[in-house]
Amino acid sequence: SGSTTVGASGTTTKQCQEMEAVDDAVSKTITVTPKDIDQNKKSDFKPDSKTGVNFPEEDKHPTINIPFGTPATVRGVSMPRDTTNSNVESFKVTFYGTTNQPINKQPLESTPSGDKNHPASLNPNQIPSDVPVKRVEITDIKTTDNQPPRGVVLDIKACTEATAGTTGVSAGTTPVHGSEASHATGTGVTSASGSTTVGVSGTTTKQCQEMEAVDDAVSKTITVTPKDIDQNKKSDFKPDSKTGVNFPEEDKHPTINIPFGTPATVRGVSMPRGTPNNNVESFKVTFYGTTNQPINKQPLESTPSGDKNHPASLNPSQIPSDVLVKRVEITDIKTTDNQAPRGVVLDIKACTEATAAAFDGKYKLHFLHVRSVNFFSTDGQ
Repeated sequence: SGSTTVGASGTTTKQCQEMEAVDDAVSKTITVTPKDIDQNKKSDFKPDSKTGVNFPEEDKHPTINIPFGTPATVRGVSMPRDTTNSNVESFKVTFYGTTNQPINKQPLESTPSGDKNHPASLNPNQIPSDVPVKRVEITDIKTTDNQPPRGVVLDIKACTEATAGTTGVSAGTTPVHGSEASHATGTGVTSASGSTTVGVSGTTTKQCQEMEAVDDAVSKTITVTPKDIDQNKKSDFKPDSKTGVNFPEEDKHPTINIPFGTPATVRGVSMPRGTPNNNVESFKVTFYGTTNQPINKQPLESTPSGDKNHPASLNPSQIPSDVLVKRVEITDIKTTDNQAPRGVVLDIKACTEATAAAFDGKYKLHFLHVRSVNFFSTDGQ
């Protein structure tokens, strides 16, 4: 009665659905203080807006409130700078739970925007995971020219849990079975039990499963060049490793290859700095497709790590979205002390797309999507 899917190495995973939280319905409910904007301009907060929202001269420090119709866990918050005249440099975020109490005691600060290709964004590791969020509050928006924010669009990735069999709606609406939902919307994803799901505004959304891709099986397939590490040490690439992988002194510039058993789309790459002896400052990434050809022509460069709370990371907008990746290659790892990388572990969040379809009483498994890739370096500093 319940659908399951298989991760990069064949493990079953938690079910969820990914969505853009700021859609038509949600954008209309956004409020701005101290002075709200015209209702007909609020749809320009959507991430696909060509213009974004321009705040008036007298409102240099607006607070933006984004309520969710249905509580959801948040996976990412950024302010893309693709719009004309966008000047957003950084921002802060407070998440509010179902009782409208703040989940994080202090506002979370974004990484600063380096340029239009590196917009301000929250590091995924800062975001309270697996806590339903009812409202997002964005404050303290800083701009590159100290003028009011211009070209503001909100890219908030959210993931609500799917319930097998019926629609997982926590807003009190009537559960809709898969066949009915598919006819009603034309976009419902039907699982083995006929389930579909509803997003933060009540619309149907893409269904996926979240998982840790670097488990025992995947860690054993990782290779390092020019000199591979001992096979028995490769399990230390896993995110639950206490030590991580320390590279030998003569290998200051290792290349790490992470093959996926199942092709996936990548959603984020960072190297959190939460474990001992960490010295990773920045890195580059090349994604390889199903034919083993590079998807990005040039390696994508991470933002440098400012400190333990601001690890090096790829901005999600750099990453080729919805392109199946077969292999991730990490190169040009720079360290804070110019020594060989120490304490490196890999945290790859994966998300499978369509859930199982029933045939002959079995599950038909579809392809998986990787939601985020976090590269932990083990440092206590």
